[in-house]
Amino acid sequence: MTDLQTQIGDISIRSPLILAAGVLGTSFSSIKRVYNNGFGAMVSKSIGIKPNAGYVNPTIFLLPETRSAMNAVGLANPGVEDFFEKMKPNLEEKLPIIYSIYGNEEEQIRAIIEKLNQLNPLAYELNVSCPHGGKFGLSVLHDDELFRSLVTTAKKYATCPVWVKLSPNAVNITDYAEIAISSGADAIVAINTLKAMVIDIETMTPVLANKAGGLSGKAIKPIGVRAVYDLYSRFPKTPIIGVGGIETAEDVIEYLLAGASAVEIGTAFAYTDDQEKLGTQINSELESYLKDKGLKLEELIGKAHKE
Repeated sequence: MTDLQTQIGDISIRSPLILAAGVLGTSFSSIKRVYNNGFGAMVSKSIGIKPNAGYVNPTIFLLPETRSAMNAVGLANPGVEDFFEKMKPNLEEKLPIIYSIYGNEEEQIRAIIEKLNQLNPLAYELNVSCPHGGKFGLSVLHDDELFRSLVTTAKKYATCPVWVKLSPNAVNITDYAEIAISSGADAIVAINTLKAMVIDIETMTPVLANKAGGLSGKAIKPIGVRAVYDLYSRFPKTPIIGVGGIETAEDVIEYLLAGASAVEIGTAFAYTDDQEKLGTQINSELESYLKDKGLKLEELIGKAHKE
């Protein structure tokens, strides 16, 4: 069996597959199911300091013709206190969980991290890129001073690495990565969803309650691959986690060749015939590819940049 052990900075996980934030990361039981599916780590739902109901339904709209989806959930979550209680079983289970967090004040980030530190997280993923998060989303990313202060605060209080999830809606994603890395970020996650809208021609209204949302899935994979390629070109020593449109081993390999150390998978769960086997199937195909090529997993990272 080919070794799929994956290194992301100081973190080591058993496979390069990571559950993306917002997908099956709302309860400990669902996170555990994904781990049993062969994933190397799981990212939780984005958690804020207080409960947030998010937007009213409909919040998700599938686009099967492109194996994609559009959503505007609005960072709905139970708040850090309630979520902490939900995740307590992991104090015994010790699954590799990355907690996605958000906020628009240093004090919010400090309080969230000090609470979740008690759960011994594998890492934190700072979400400053949700296109439908209102004052907690892209508005944070576009305020350089605030963005820098939140990353600095997260690093100050975290007992584990801090990853920063960036947006493809930014003018130049590498410039925002520069701010994150210079402020102490241990890794960059790219990309989040793209601003999008679908209008029903019968009702003549947008299909989502929030009108606009974020596009994920197969349609955005080339954009994600390009973002990872650009980030690796500029920051080859900083781990990059690729996200966007990943369903197969071929997709994973493409992201690794572009420069990703690992990948996150989300929308694919909506289109697979067997959710319980998605991770193990991709892992098996990865192992076969590496065996055929006579390569180790780490030798794929950034290989597309080499002449």
